[in-house]
Amino acid sequence: TYQALGQSESAEEALALLLEFAQETGIPAYLTVAHSCRARLALLQGDIASALSWLKIANLTTDAGPMFYWLEIPRITQCRVLIANGTEASLQQALDLLQNYRQEVETQHNTRQLIDILVLQALAYHKRDQFDEALTTLERAVNLGQSGGFIRPFVEPGSELVNLLVHLRSQGI
Repeated sequence: TYQALGQSESAEEALALLLEFAQETGIPAYLTVAHSCRARLALLQGDIASALSWLKIANLTTDAGPMFYWLEIPRITQCRVLIANGTEASLQQALDLLQNYRQEVETQHNTRQLIDILVLQALAYHKRDQFDEALTTLERAVNLGQSGGFIRPFVEPGSELVNLLVHLRSQGI
């Protein structure tokens, strides 16, 4: 939230508190979530190199359970980093992972996570110049998000999503 408000210093301070808490608990899953938050904040600050560094050492096999599950999901942040990297290989890896996660959250009827996943899939398709797939995927995310008033999933990606959203709006969506 601090980063979205343009308060990077406060965002860094909040992250430092989270990292301190995770280290004090000694619970590996909490450390994974805290470092994932660090990578996500790096992405929001435009520091792709730091996010990629996290990706190289991230242990995504631990599950933080319900305490953090709604706040930060490391495997989704992994996909954010892969998409930000933007290589053909990283985009394909992100799409493959997101498709698996999408099937899982659809089975669980987890609309909030499904919206995040659809937005990320749309971004990856857009970066691969698969415009029709990007629009179709984003349209589904918008339709799902509208009834719940979801905004953050569409704002967090920043300017990369704007053109797609404008195009959908011009179609009456």
